[in-house]
Amino acid sequence: MSEGRAVLLGGEQARWRFLWREWWPVLLIWSCLALLPFARSVEVPVVIMAGLGLRLLFKHGRTLVWQGPARLFSVVFFLFWVPALLALPDAVHGQKSLIGTLAYPRFYLAGLFILHVAARPALRRRLLWLSACLVLVWLADAVLQFVVGRDILGYEYVPGRLNALFGEESKRFGYVLVILVPLLFEYARRHWPRSVQAVVVLVTVAVVLLAGSRAAWITLFVIGVAYLVLHARARGAVPWRALGGFVLGVALILAAAYTLHEPFHQRLDKSLLVLQGDKASVDTAISHRLPIWTVAIAIYADHPVNGIGMHGFRYAYVNYAQPDDPFVNPKTGTGALHAHQLILEIAAETGSFGLVGFIIALFLVLRLGLRAPPAARPALLPWGLMLLALLFPLNTHVPAYSQLLSVLLWWATALFVASGTEGAVACLGGECGEAKQV
Repeated sequence: MSEGRAVLLGGEQARWRFLWREWWPVLLIWSCLALLPFARSVEVPVVIMAGLGLRLLFKHGRTLVWQGPARLFSVVFFLFWVPALLALPDAVHGQKSLIGTLAYPRFYLAGLFILHVAARPALRRRLLWLSACLVLVWLADAVLQFVVGRDILGYEYVPGRLNALFGEESKRFGYVLVILVPLLFEYARRHWPRSVQAVVVLVTVAVVLLAGSRAAWITLFVIGVAYLVLHARARGAVPWRALGGFVLGVALILAAAYTLHEPFHQRLDKSLLVLQGDKASVDTAISHRLPIWTVAIAIYADHPVNGIGMHGFRYAYVNYAQPDDPFVNPKTGTGALHAHQLILEIAAETGSFGLVGFIIALFLVLRLGLRAPPAARPALLPWGLMLLALLFPLNTHVPAYSQLLSVLLWWATALFVASGTEGAVACLGGECGEAKQV
């Protein structure tokens, strides 16, 4: 082999090694989102990242945990997790609570790895691009499923609920989609012309409405209001022209869906029963959640200090339910799987310890966003809106300590905290440095 050819091959190999070193951490973090439709497969990247986070912890010790963004992330995590430990002595199902509580720190270790990688703004930008592409693929797949009756994997359209890659039995597509939508919207805002942004927003609205999740409808509305407020605050004026066009577009989509799509028509009519104000109508409008919430409040009143333990709600339910409660299963002796409301579930399963810890954690994260100077806020925006979509209290939620919510919660929290600092830590393989807030 000639010397020139050897040099050329060596340069090509070095280039590929560089690309691999730059991209594999981002792809690993991104895979947590990409695998969400496929049941528990998301545990694979979570466990790998947890192992890498543990390796970093052994290598850097307290330097990793108590300096820079990792310090805030650690405090927030322990405020959420320690109350679950304190609930173990009084857990109604000791085995499930113990397993769930002891396994939960995998999200913390995975978060340390994300913080380590996301310290570099360039890697966060790549992750945002990949995430935006993923949401676009999901939207396109949902449109395909609605138009032809099947998605790219052959899943059939379930009348009234677009489910796309999430399968024919899953009802979580709309919920997960709307949580990730801020990543697409923010990437579009930064890089695409306004006409394309408008198309993306309107297609998203249509897909979320047709997905049939009313919790997703509320979340999308909250995200829209948040964007409007932040935009008006940044520019010093309300963008009336853009707002008018958006409202008109959404109104046309709503009118078309209400007129032409019977499942949406029925679901919206059911939701509007809440305006009648009486208890029966409100309970029907919210899919009979009132008995579940009543039980959650009763459990908290009976266990106000440390609750009944993680994953204990379904087992304690029957002791507080009314005789005619529709959610009680006499064969299994269990009730509703979870409280369908984040605050109530935290209160029931971890008591006042959990509530206070959750409120303090929210305050610390919110303070990071509010103290950030204007130039730093765009970096925080997509991850912050994800957290808003996940934690908005006036909504129904998936189980508080479930795999789905936990993956999304600590994924977004790590990226939000990392975006609020600069010079935090070097990428994997480098040395951890001290962070400073921006």
